[in-house]
Amino acid sequence: MVFDLQGQSLSGTSFTSLKQLQEHIDAYVSAYNDRAEPFVWKKVRQRRFKGRRITQL
Repeated sequence: MVFDLQGQSLSGTSFTSLKQLQEHIDAYVSAYNDRAEPFVWKKVRQRRFKGRRITQL
């Protein structure tokens, strides 16, 4: 959520007071929580690089 807040909500914005920033963050968190879904972990198969040189990858 922190990266979403920084990238989607705070990027390119400016605030004239700390209160204005806090209200903006609170509104973002409230909207995010309304549409939040559980994160589903997936196992990713890792490639084996044992015995290979970096130039062969």
